[in-house]
Amino acid sequence: MIEQLSNVNTGSTGAPGFSYRSYERGYLNYPNGVISEIGVLERLGAIGREMVRKSRRGVTRVVARPFVTEDVLREALGSPKLSNLVEAAVPTSYTYHGRRSSPVWMMLGAVNHPTRLPLRPVAEMVGRVDAAKRTSFQTPAERIGELQREGYTFIRNIPSDRIHEIHRLWENSFEWDEAGVQKLHNDLIDNKKRRPKERSVWFTAVIEPRSNRVVSLATAERLDLPVVDGLRLPIIENTEWRRSDDTNRHGLAAAAVSHLNAQILEDIGSLHPVIIAETNYHSGAHHVGFASGMEVPTRTIHGRAIPQMLIQNVRVGDGLQPDGKRDFTMMHLPDQTIQTIYDPASRREILKGDL
Repeated sequence: MIEQLSNVNTGSTGAPGFSYRSYERGYLNYPNGVISEIGVLERLGAIGREMVRKSRRGVTRVVARPFVTEDVLREALGSPKLSNLVEAAVPTSYTYHGRRSSPVWMMLGAVNHPTRLPLRPVAEMVGRVDAAKRTSFQTPAERIGELQREGYTFIRNIPSDRIHEIHRLWENSFEWDEAGVQKLHNDLIDNKKRRPKERSVWFTAVIEPRSNRVVSLATAERLDLPVVDGLRLPIIENTEWRRSDDTNRHGLAAAAVSHLNAQILEDIGSLHPVIIAETNYHSGAHHVGFASGMEVPTRTIHGRAIPQMLIQNVRVGDGLQPDGKRDFTMMHLPDQTIQTIYDPASRREILKGDL
């Protein structure tokens, strides 16, 4: 069987190239720039199918994350060989200029073993997620301002005396060990010494005034992949969302995620990062995404359907049965949202007074 890797802050985004990951997965962050020919995707799909068929190192799921042109994405969604492999696609701000200009998308394609079946029908999950979106909500600045007036504080680093507390919150949910939290503590210290555009990891925790406990937290990781003309585009995964079981106060997870988004944009917003989150459908994490201004990317591209669902990806300890691998909704922070509720003035309001 494939080696089971614990989540010792090894990263959700990973590094460029191929790696074996926990939960019987092979994972390719495509390192060779934008894919502009459908044949490249067909070869990747064939390799993935062969790995799963032969169960190389116990692999039962192979994932590829490439940048692709919209033309190739549209062709893949209409291809009998590829359409059922495309799980999600997120728009970027870049345009590929080849024989013809085409917008660039970050795509997630996967080959699953027949035993990795979704816990609910995909169409049902898609419908329930889309029905959960609200037409109006508190802006991140409004939500965080309200919490700050109630005495809640926001921290960007992990104090040494809170390592055990944070480990307790993440241990079962995301399978961190204390060494992983210690490493993140050290990485955040080193990260702060870098120029903002060079930062690669972010963290937010919300502290309850009455108990001085961490009641919500999240972190984010950066992966730079080649796009065009030697440029590398940052992909930022906003992840490890957790609210303490000991609090009933609503909005705390959304506040942590919003604060994290503001940090990321304050540091590297000028680099036009793709900010994403893979949200656990079964725990309703998409509600937190919507409340922080994130959206599900379009589910149709040129009339062709795309589920925006990652099927049986990894386990999350969410307290639900059956305990095991979960299905995830892809979400992202759209440019329009960045310009309206994460604009520079709103970010300053969100980040003022944090520690």
